[in-house]
Amino acid sequence: MALDAYSLCPCGSGKKVKFCCSRNIIQELDKVQRALEGKQRVAALGQLNQLLKKNPQLPCLLHLKAVIQISRDELDDARATVDGLLQAAPENPASLALGAELTLLEDKVTDAVSQVQLALEHLEGDMPVELFGALVSTGRALLQTGDLLGARGHLMFANAASQGANEELASLVAGLHRDPKIPLLLRDSLDPLPCPEDVAWQGEFAAAIRCWSRGRWRLAVEQLSSLDDKVPQQRAVLKNLAIARGYLGNLPATIAAWRRFAALESLELDERLEAEALAQLLDVETNRQQLDEIRLTWTVTDASQLSERFLSDDQLTRIPFDPPDGETDDGPPPRHVFGLLDRSLPKSGVDLTRETVPNMVGVAYLFGKETDRDARIEFVTVKDDGFSAACDLLESKLGDEKGSDGSQETVGSVSAIRQALSWNWRMPDDTPRDVQQTLMDEQRREMMFQKWPATSLSILDDKTPRDVTGDASYQVRLLAAVLLLELAAEQNQWELDFNELRRNLDLPEADVLELDGLKLEELSIVRICRLPFTELSEDQLLASLQLAATRQASRAARQAGLELIRRDNFENTGELDKAQVYGMLANLSGSSDQAVEYLHLARDAAVAAENSPATWLLNELSLRIVRRESELAQQIFEQVRTHHLEEPGVSENLYKILESYGMLPQGSQAMPNPAGLATPVATAPAQADESQTLWTPDSDRATSDSTQKPKESKLWVPGMD
Repeated sequence: MALDAYSLCPCGSGKKVKFCCSRNIIQELDKVQRALEGKQRVAALGQLNQLLKKNPQLPCLLHLKAVIQISRDELDDARATVDGLLQAAPENPASLALGAELTLLEDKVTDAVSQVQLALEHLEGDMPVELFGALVSTGRALLQTGDLLGARGHLMFANAASQGANEELASLVAGLHRDPKIPLLLRDSLDPLPCPEDVAWQGEFAAAIRCWSRGRWRLAVEQLSSLDDKVPQQRAVLKNLAIARGYLGNLPATIAAWRRFAALESLELDERLEAEALAQLLDVETNRQQLDEIRLTWTVTDASQLSERFLSDDQLTRIPFDPPDGETDDGPPPRHVFGLLDRSLPKSGVDLTRETVPNMVGVAYLFGKETDRDARIEFVTVKDDGFSAACDLLESKLGDEKGSDGSQETVGSVSAIRQALSWNWRMPDDTPRDVQQTLMDEQRREMMFQKWPATSLSILDDKTPRDVTGDASYQVRLLAAVLLLELAAEQNQWELDFNELRRNLDLPEADVLELDGLKLEELSIVRICRLPFTELSEDQLLASLQLAATRQASRAARQAGLELIRRDNFENTGELDKAQVYGMLANLSGSSDQAVEYLHLARDAAVAAENSPATWLLNELSLRIVRRESELAQQIFEQVRTHHLEEPGVSENLYKILESYGMLPQGSQAMPNPAGLATPVATAPAQADESQTLWTPDSDRATSDSTQKPKESKLWVPGMD
């Protein structure tokens, strides 16, 4: 597209060429533009360099040159160009945004946040594309570092600026509110509180909120801090300060701000403990006590002989793994990987008890002989109270194949509380599902209600919850810690009554809320599960269900859904049908047996409403495969193939399910042989599910954007394992 006097200037100022820095070089810039359109970046760069010899400070030339250099990954040259650009146009939002993008490429996320803020502070008209891009890039970078609050602020503001037109961004923002791996506290809407009525400082408060609404959170923090100095201890001021500091990506300041808010004694207790819980969730110091993860190495004289012995040892369980193709930087992969059990694996799990379930205490890697290295065994375990016993046990298993004594090196660390409250059971393959579930329920209850109260916590000044029982100075911190446990249990669909724990620790219980005077729209997502659902009107019930389902607040959604389908006039709500509600309840179920029951109800409700049950049949098919119930999976497959395969989307989703479980070659379009379902993809031996997840800062979480890879968690809450 030809550049003329009425085109926008390439410097990003938002002005037309005839009124901006490029007005005297229109023809020359048009040639540069054409070269770029033809993907001739080297030629365009040469033309710009020639123009810069005559006009070394011209922002439009420097801007285009920096864009080309960044696109060519010439970051050092781009830094020199951007520095010159910012000297020539220090108040141009597009120039500042370009500087922020380059700063992100230099892995300086905090500096990029400051540059984006400076760009927003100078923005007067429409947002330039460079600034929109910098907002999104900064949000993604914050997300990758584990700073969810900062990421949310930037991404939500960019989404609002685009009015939802960017589908990928809108999906990412929605995912931040509903991803079940993100703690429920961090999925809540953190909107600024309004100013109290009839206060003398309304004008100053309104000025801060105007800055907030334009993304100028740094200015909003300055104004709110000034207001806090004048009128301290104000709920709206302190909470808005905490939220705005979070958007700026300053984690220590954010944690301190939430703790100041939690210390405000004029607040309701629920609001105080939720603020403290959020601070604990963000603060890696919450679980600062660490234990070393140790790797011990012994040489072995005969790896093949040792391998045969390990494979037949009932205290060593083979762990399947996929070795990489060829050698890695560390040499060939191990021949076998074994889990070391603290006791022999029982022959049968029919009469299994918690006292007889083996627990895995470490992982042993068996390597064969290499050209320049002897065969060896590497044992990785945690240096806790059972460290010496675990090492001695494995060393005894080496027998005559043991070579030189083991060397030790620290390879990582884990939270001490995580280690104390975690378990890694290995059950016999024939352990009945109900036995597995019962044992896991008993173990969770033991860990949460007996062991946790006797565990020293840094948030309690290294005292145990039992130590501080009845001490008012610790009440909010202890209640917040219990709330985090409860949310972890909800996230992992554990059926535990944490009011029992509160009673045992002499804490106020989380009772059902009083409906009188309650404003549902102002209720935190954490408290929705405490609504008196039987007393809610139809509209209130639907609103609470939709909010809970949107935020994946499983406990609240389950309660609202169950109440909704109990009502006689449910069919006339016009918002949802019974099949959808049953399907949602299946998805939120704490056990696969219960999920199957709800899927059957969803299927029957769909048929009764003269709708196709295919969606619910496909859901059940996936569940039956996971449960290794091949005959039932075969029957469902036949039903779908015979009666529903021609319905929109059914064939595609059926293929996805079969391919994901290894029953269909990837990329195959052929109809699989139904008999193939009789031998589903090999899975791990039947175990009680213990793979629980809870997102925390630095954790490896999934978001709606699968490209985000946050670093490993340093904060653990029971439920993460």
